[in-house]
Formats: sequence, structure tokens, C-alpha cells
Amino acid sequence: MKLLASDYDGTLRRNGVIREKDLVAIRSFRKAGNLFGVVTGRCYDMIRNEFTHYGLELDFLICNNGSTIFDLDGNCLMQINFENDLAQNVLHYLEKEPDLLFGACDGKRYFNETKGNFGKTLFPQPVGHVLSTKEDVLKKNEITAFFYRGSDYAATLRIGNEIKEKFGNALGYHPNGSAMDLSPVGVNKANTLHLLAKTHKDVEITTIGDHMNDIDMVREFNGFAIAEGRDELKRVAKEVVEDIAEAIDRLMD
Repeated sequence: MKLLASDYDGTLRRNGVIREKDLVAIRSFRKAGNLFGVVTGRCYDMIRNEFTHYGLELDFLICNNGSTIFDLDGNCLMQINFENDLAQNVLHYLEKEPDLLFGACDGKRYFNETKGNFGKTLFPQPVGHVLSTKEDVLKKNEITAFFYRGSDYAATLRIGNEIKEKFGNALGYHPNGSAMDLSPVGVNKANTLHLLAKTHKDVEITTIGDHMNDIDMVREFNGFAIAEGRDELKRVAKEVVEDIAEAIDRLMD
């Protein structure tokens, strides 16, 4: 049995859609007795309606760059939270930035806010997300991830450098497209896949991704890189492919 763990945005979801070619390949892969799941920087409520929209069935879902794992029914099997004082300090820091889109996730739910001249939506696409209020997300005191995006990529990187100067190694940093995800320290996609591997000891795990937050899992699980992805990722990949369908063809040869 083989298991393919795929990044979502830029890997499975390309140019705003999941292509039928990739959906057909995933169905064939699973029908042959293999497992397919998504490992994403997004939180659960930011992504679940998309799977329903495309009729995409998964064997597992890892969200927030590895801080949460969900089963097929949306039950949370694992969750790693920020220490509460640290979460409050990060939130207050982001709230002070004048031009920013930012938000936080409590495991499943998330909120986002825009400040200043920032008017772009985070993930423009036709499938609606389940957006919660800031008050509802924060009242549990269980924050698993923050995310933010500056007015341009240079601003995103600048803010990231400033956050690193203030919080240092207390946070995990995950560049994700034009956004930056912040996690509890030690959280990344590869580490959570290693946990998953302990319950799938006779399964060959392979990964596929396109961006910087996929580097660890692609390197540690002999993974594929999308040709349109970052060069840094392609340098650690076992093979560069055009899409999910081509990766599955390689795995099923």
C-alpha cells in the first residue's frame, strides 16, 4: 500500500481550481487500495467546503502546517496549541501593524481581519469558507495557528523578520505563497507525517508540494516537487512533476 500526502494550494489546487485530471488520478489511486490525504497550511473551516464541492474523498487531513489532524468525519485527532500568553502577545503584535490581513485558528474555526489599505481576499475562489468571528475563535484559548499577509510579498517578509526579532525561536515560521503562517514551535508538515507513519507502519509514504513550507516533508519522505514551484523545494525533491496526476502515474508504475 502507498500513501500520497499532498500540499493543497499550488499543488492540488492550481490557479484557483482542482483540475478534473487530478481528481480522476486520485480516485484511481485510492481505488487501487492506496491512501491519499492533504497536508495544508489552511485551517479546517477554510478548506472543508472545497472538498465537498469537488467531490474529493480523503483518507486523512492535516491542517495548520501540522498542528491538527482530522479523520474522514472532521473529528480532530490531534491538536497542538500555542501557550496562551504567547498567543496573546502574537495577536497583539499583529493587531498593531497598520496594513495587514491577519487571522488565527482555534483548531477548526478561524477569523481574519484586514487593516489599512489591504483589501485583497485571502483565497479568492468560488467556494465559500466557514468564517467565524474573532470573539468566537479566541474564547476557547486554544490557538493552533496565526496567518498574515502584508500589502505585498516584500511587506510580508519584512513583518516576518520583525516578528522573528521579537519572538525568535518561540514560534514556527512557514512561508506559504504570499502569506506567512505562524505555528507553535516544532510544528511542521514533516513532523506530523512522522506521527502518521507510526500508525501506518507497512505503508510507503510519499509527499508532493510546491512551496517553502513543503520542504521538510518533501525532503524527509522522498517526495515530488511541482514544476511551477519554488526552486528551493525542487532541489530536495526526488523528482519534479507537472501535477498530481503525473506523480500518481510515477507511483503506480
